[in-house]
Amino acid sequence: MFSTQSWIFLIIIVLISVFIDLGISLRNLKNMSLRSAVFLSAIWIALAISFGIFIYFYAGIDMAIEYITAYSIELSLSIDNVFIFIIIFKYFKIDSKYQHKVLFIGVLSAIIFRLIMIIFGLYIIQMFEWLFLPFGLILIYSGYKLPKIEENQSDSLQNNFILKFIKKRFNYSNSQSNGNLYFYKNGKLFITPLALALLVIEKADLVFALDSIPAVLAITKNSFIAFSSNILAILGLRSMYFIMANAVQKFQYLKHGIGYMLTYIGIKMILGFFGIHFSNYISILIIVIFVLSSIVISIIKKPSLKI
Repeated sequence: MFSTQSWIFLIIIVLISVFIDLGISLRNLKNMSLRSAVFLSAIWIALAISFGIFIYFYAGIDMAIEYITAYSIELSLSIDNVFIFIIIFKYFKIDSKYQHKVLFIGVLSAIIFRLIMIIFGLYIIQMFEWLFLPFGLILIYSGYKLPKIEENQSDSLQNNFILKFIKKRFNYSNSQSNGNLYFYKNGKLFITPLALALLVIEKADLVFALDSIPAVLAITKNSFIAFSSNILAILGLRSMYFIMANAVQKFQYLKHGIGYMLTYIGIKMILGFFGIHFSNYISILIIVIFVLSSIVISIIKKPSLKI
């Protein structure tokens, strides 16, 4: 349905967006202000909506709804990613003025990784349709576990096998070396906390992709819709981080809303395998209700002192 020209158009948009984000990143060598982060997030969301309008005129209302639904899911899950990024940066004590660099590299690698995952996911689901069942169960389990995730996960980072292995095999320095991932001293290569934080973020994105990709594939089987919704949500991840880093205490129930959303999508996947389908119009309505309700409840109820 989507021509080669459509893919080229999407790739051009992504490349331009990445270069713009890089330029903003280089100009904001210090911590990005909350005002700038809100402004940039609004631009990324406006870009995603504009792309949805393009899909509407190019492929019709049904495809546009698929895209908006998939984008809403990815945007919600990206917010959940941000909570984990906050934990990672706090654990490694990454200076706020260097966090944008780690996030930018993480976004770039996530774009490439998601494309590979989506293509592979579509292929195996088309070959083995029964995989909707385990994928659905994974989403239901993730939805159940998500609200229980606490910031004491720093204990799991302390005992992380990969981090222990790297610290043992490589020269490690606690110095952040002016935002470098590594530096040389006396002819020896040293890696910095930024490199380890980036590694853990990449690992976290891999884990999140196990929820993200099946969730999107429960909405659409079109690779163009799946990839564009994923990538346009990821592009706003860096600016969204600086918003949530300032407001994490105010949205204590957001994880519950996202958890319910994942549970719903998991149930939708399983029922779909047995021939019971929900329209994407209903799905996007349910997703919006879950997420907005959790935000409203978070604002109304007093946030706990525990972060």
